[in-house]
Amino acid sequence: MLLPAQPAPASQPQLQEVLARSQQQQAGGSLRRVEDYPEQTDIGKVLTEDDLRELAQSARAQVQQDQLAFVDTFSRQLRALEEDLDPSLSSVWDPALDPVANDHTPFEQSKILSLVGSENAAVSKLLAVFTYDCNELRMMCRTAESRYFAALHTFGMSLGVPAPADTTGTTAPEAPATAPVTPVGQSTLYPDGDAQIAVAKILPLLFDLAGFLARINALVVNIIHQLAALYSSRSRKDAHFKQVHFLSVFDTIAHTLQMLFTLDVIIKHNDVLIDAWGKFSKMITVARRSPGSYSVAEDDLRRFEKIFQTIAGTIFDQNILGTLLELNFDHGDHVIDVTNNKLLRGVFYLAVELKTRALNTLFVSQATQSNTEFDERESLPGLLMLYEMYVRIYDDKDVKLFKQLWDVTKYAPVVTLYCNRVTYPPKILLNTARAYRFAITPSQFDSTKLAAAYLDGLTKTFSARVQHLSMQATAWMVRMESNLTSGPPQAAASAAPRRIGLDAILPERAGLIYQGISMANNASILFRNFVSLHTLMNRNPSGADFPALCRCIVVLKAIRNTFHRRSAVIGETISLMIEYLCRNVLRVLEVRKREFPQRSKMDPAKLDVLAALCVGMNMMRGCCTQQRRIAFRMAFSVFATQNTLKETDADMLLYLLRRIDALSDMDYMVQRVCTCDFLYWDRGVIYTYFSYVYKHFDLCTTLQYMLSALQDVLPMMNKSYHRPPTEVIAIFRNEVIAEVKKRILAPLQREIDTQLRFNCLHYLKPVNSNPLRDGVRDFPRLLSMKPLLFAGASIDLKALVGHYLDRTFYNNNTVALSDWRIYEEMRNVARDQYRIPMSEVHLPSQTHDQGIDVLEIMRNINVFVSRFDYNLNNQVFIERQSDSKTLNTIGIEHVANSIRTHGTGIMNTTVNATYQFLIRQFVRFSQFLYDEHIKARLYKDIKYFKEHRDEINCEYPFERAEKFNKDIRKLGLTDGNLSYLDRFRELITQIGNAMGYIRTVRSGGLLYSSNALKFMPDLRNIVDFEELVTKEKLSGETTTAAHNLDLSIDNLTQSFEGGFEYFSQLVDVFANEFRSAQNLHLRQFFVVVPALTLNFVDHILTAKEHLSKKASQLHQDGYMFTDDGFAIGVAYVLKLLDQSAEFDSLHWFEEVQKHYESQVLQAQARQREAAKGRSKQEKEEQETGIVLERKARGLFREFELLFYSFSSAKIFFDN
Repeated sequence: MLLPAQPAPASQPQLQEVLARSQQQQAGGSLRRVEDYPEQTDIGKVLTEDDLRELAQSARAQVQQDQLAFVDTFSRQLRALEEDLDPSLSSVWDPALDPVANDHTPFEQSKILSLVGSENAAVSKLLAVFTYDCNELRMMCRTAESRYFAALHTFGMSLGVPAPADTTGTTAPEAPATAPVTPVGQSTLYPDGDAQIAVAKILPLLFDLAGFLARINALVVNIIHQLAALYSSRSRKDAHFKQVHFLSVFDTIAHTLQMLFTLDVIIKHNDVLIDAWGKFSKMITVARRSPGSYSVAEDDLRRFEKIFQTIAGTIFDQNILGTLLELNFDHGDHVIDVTNNKLLRGVFYLAVELKTRALNTLFVSQATQSNTEFDERESLPGLLMLYEMYVRIYDDKDVKLFKQLWDVTKYAPVVTLYCNRVTYPPKILLNTARAYRFAITPSQFDSTKLAAAYLDGLTKTFSARVQHLSMQATAWMVRMESNLTSGPPQAAASAAPRRIGLDAILPERAGLIYQGISMANNASILFRNFVSLHTLMNRNPSGADFPALCRCIVVLKAIRNTFHRRSAVIGETISLMIEYLCRNVLRVLEVRKREFPQRSKMDPAKLDVLAALCVGMNMMRGCCTQQRRIAFRMAFSVFATQNTLKETDADMLLYLLRRIDALSDMDYMVQRVCTCDFLYWDRGVIYTYFSYVYKHFDLCTTLQYMLSALQDVLPMMNKSYHRPPTEVIAIFRNEVIAEVKKRILAPLQREIDTQLRFNCLHYLKPVNSNPLRDGVRDFPRLLSMKPLLFAGASIDLKALVGHYLDRTFYNNNTVALSDWRIYEEMRNVARDQYRIPMSEVHLPSQTHDQGIDVLEIMRNINVFVSRFDYNLNNQVFIERQSDSKTLNTIGIEHVANSIRTHGTGIMNTTVNATYQFLIRQFVRFSQFLYDEHIKARLYKDIKYFKEHRDEINCEYPFERAEKFNKDIRKLGLTDGNLSYLDRFRELITQIGNAMGYIRTVRSGGLLYSSNALKFMPDLRNIVDFEELVTKEKLSGETTTAAHNLDLSIDNLTQSFEGGFEYFSQLVDVFANEFRSAQNLHLRQFFVVVPALTLNFVDHILTAKEHLSKKASQLHQDGYMFTDDGFAIGVAYVLKLLDQSAEFDSLHWFEEVQKHYESQVLQAQARQREAAKGRSKQEKEEQETGIVLERKARGLFREFELLFYSFSSAKIFFDN
């Protein structure tokens, strides 16, 4: 660890300057220089003790200032080094990756009875009961949200997607070939077997949930009974408490009912869970009939059935909330009467009405003012549940209260319950009215029209509201960065330096925190309402609203990151902020307390109010835990109903309480309002935004915010039961990374590659564009971003683009090594213009006429033999068709150059690759001859030839070969208007081209060897250099060099003297299999050769005729002037089948010669006969004769060329 250097001791001149400054300050301007003192003067005698003390303090301050400056500079340098060395560093923090985090929630280990204890036993008992019940219900609601909601909501997530390979690491994996994650609620369900296993995994949680719900029901019943006992008309003791309205108790009940309603919505809308539970139930039914089939003992099955029935009856068979509402709240023997309690009914009604008025007032003010709403909207479903509970207990069908609630729902037609699960308050209210048969007119209460009207208004102002919210958030973040510093805020430049007290800092910081939570809540509500209402009304958002929609997400994550970034500074003063607000509360209460008379002069009601006031003050003097805040609200309900507080004081206390709640639960509230876990079910919006960002580079800085928003679902995935959380997260991570690469990285790579080619390849003509109209693509801005982080992986766009360019340039350069200068220029442009790190490419040198590389041909041998034609005499391959103005050719020189580049070992590799290719081709060859139509025709021709051998003079008839061609064509045509015989002829040609390629490679090897051995004087008498060096007793290095030289010469000599052994090897390796008894159907091949030759001659003539066409038609029709691969292929196959003699016995080429000679004689006779007359018809007949003669001579010429090529090819395979 580096430590700051120790300061050097002050020198004598420095000390004199310090003394001079000290004396100048003391003398008020009359300064005596140190030099005026005699050298022998003792400084300790000249200065007083105060001077020395001040001098020491000044020196100490100077040393501390120097050390702080050093530490600050050193920290900045370390940060810069860290940014340079760590490719995964990002300025956007990930709270999930923090090894240590601050928990700002107040905590204390105090019991409720000790907190609310006072001299007044009645007040203490009353406050303790309600505080305990409400506190436990609040904690259980938090437990349900953290333990049950996520597990039930994620059940079935990633269903049907296989588990990916482990891709956790610092770099992003390659784009996976996985299907998109299937969200819960879609049609994909578990198959039988998997459903039962998945339910078995979550069964312990469901059993725990059943017990949890039973406890919730018991607590709600108990708190209702406590209220009924308090407001009972039978009890006259402490009658003044009946005037107290514990509204916070009803708020807690409403909160609990909303939690149960949320559980209902999560379970009922999870189709996978419902379907899997049904299949599990059927399995239990079957197992009950035959336990032995499932290897389960009857006793164990009976015990399990009790657990199963408990879960089914509590969770699945009926509504969770309905179970609570249907309970009988009246205690037995009418000890506690709830239904007939008029006082409780009035308080219950008042609680619903007051809450309704408060929400209505808030929403109305929200329409005229901005940012007045905090989190009250989310309590609306709980209020409606509380209203339904009131109607259920007291059967009160008051339409007035119903209309008041309906007016409130107009401002909140949709409310988010959890994640992407929403509810529609107007529908809830209408369902309550229908269930209890309210006397209302249905046409006056149309939830669809209400939602449509709200959506229309929201759509009109959505972009403007988001823009305003974004500007507010930006200003808020600037204030947070400037205010929440490690020290007090800096004073204005014009003001004199002064110390700012905590009373000026704390309220501003508390207000900033509250404002940030409020803005985040508003942004979340805007997004969710916009998406949910469009889904409800089955509308598609307009393209103009899409940027504003995504801007909401950016605002949310920016606020979240601001809170996280300043969490350390917030943690320093959060307790002081809460204490400051509590002091303000105490200040109000102390004023009210002093107004009370002496205890002896107060009646019991006043004493109870005073006791409650003292309890409330005690709650504000300690740590503001949830227990204390609940107890204060209970005490507030007591002393606020006896005219103890003025209306302004009561409003001020409620205002301060909201601020205290927000600060005390800051971590929870920030996480709740800023989370974007709902985006998992709407992640198509984020994926579309990726494409949008690629079109607008100025928004590239928001990419990390979007990825952080998608990452908010990971804590929920970590609580999945049906599948290991690591698998679910890995599947989601791979999907998101694949989308980033597809929508941003891939087009970025292609476009940069294109731009580099336009800049360096001057013959390319770029598309005309107007920079003023189309803008300029600012690629460096996107490439300068730090690596994007998501779920433990990083996506470094610059590194990935550089890797793509390196790979592309290298692959293209290996195909055409002569272009090395162009690709090197493109690399330099990429480095200079885009700051992309490029790797150095070390390719071997080569000649300018190397052409296509042998390695490339070997890798694509099937493509090569189908696109190139072989010339037997020149040993050259000519490209059949090309999109450019030139044709590629492969000759002996090209192959020799490639062998010089890659070495002679490539020759054996080429033969092996050709062998594998021939295996595949011979499979197709065998399938053709095995076909019943082909086989029958060949047997028929063989039989005819044997039976009429003497009649036809042992010559295969030309007419039968023509008829064979026509009959095969009748069997059908393939794509490209080719018959099966055409395809078979192409197959034979490709086999021959492969053999021709082997011959060319061998010839190129001989050329390379001869060029390398041309300096050897005599190949028959080669000197052994190692022996000569050994005799001379030279050094070991020289001996090793001589040995390597001998090996190289031997290798070249063997390659040069090797001959054509490759052909014999390829004959020997296939011959035994071709001639085996299993392949007797191949023995008829020689009979099909005549028809093949006719087909080939027609094909080559047609191709040569295309040469006379225009150049624009050549690319479309195809053309050639040589195709000796067919002759080599026929000769090779005949050699494999040992049928050269059988084919010669057909005397086919003699028959062809006789046929065309007769055709020529007939055409000449026709011309002579037509020349005798002078009529027009006779002239046309003469011209026809000339055409026929020319055609016959042309066909015969092609047959002669084929005969010569075939005869030459047979020599290759002679023993």
